[in-house]
Amino acid sequence: MKGELTPERCSWPLVPYAASSDMDVRHILFLGIAPAQWPNGRHRGRPYLLAEIIENAENDACVDRCVEKIADCPRAFIEGEVRAYFEGTPSYRAGGRGYTSAWWRFIYDFLVSDESESTDLISAGRDPAKARSAFRRLAWADLYLLGSPTKEPDSRTRTFCRKNADLVVDWIRELDPKITILPIGQAKMSHIEVFFPGVHTTQIGGGVDYLEHVALPSPCYRMRHPQGAPTAELQAAYSSIRAHLGRIGVSSWH
Repeated sequence: MKGELTPERCSWPLVPYAASSDMDVRHILFLGIAPAQWPNGRHRGRPYLLAEIIENAENDACVDRCVEKIADCPRAFIEGEVRAYFEGTPSYRAGGRGYTSAWWRFIYDFLVSDESESTDLISAGRDPAKARSAFRRLAWADLYLLGSPTKEPDSRTRTFCRKNADLVVDWIRELDPKITILPIGQAKMSHIEVFFPGVHTTQIGGGVDYLEHVALPSPCYRMRHPQGAPTAELQAAYSSIRAHLGRIGVSSWH
């Protein structure tokens, strides 16, 4: 990567997280678009680190330090903040209660519901045992670290992502998730198409699309973002995914 740290190449399309390295664990992968920040109290891994890399590209020590922080952000955030919230253990955040949001509450409920093979989305609540068990099958990546997820990808971002889409594809292929969920909303599909051009979508009900692409693992689904979503819509999306898995012969989720 050193020697290629130009603004055109520093959109950083993948900073992934997988909870377990156990080959027997089939992860459920959640793909998002872009984080505003990782609220980690130790070094708050914000996108400014990438700007710092660009500005100091000739300083190997600075680049190494920034890359190390970026690489550590997802694990530090999820295990030190998100899991801490649902497990009820101390975290690094102010107040020590951990971090939650509509996105992470939905993911947690999805993982718990999947593990219990429920046909309905369970509102699990904070539960140490459930959280420890459910989160061991979590995999997560946001595809953009810089740039605006609210706008169409500009030509520079498209060029960068197309050149580096193999990073995303190779990681997903190696992970081999049991299910892939993109809770991003229809309006953000243009961002996904940058990485997976020509992706085919089929509506399956409940506001869910079934996605097919040679580089995407099957089964793969897109649904609305959980932020601001009525509970009934999230329930409908979960039920549609579960029903579709049954129709395509995926009877056991783990």
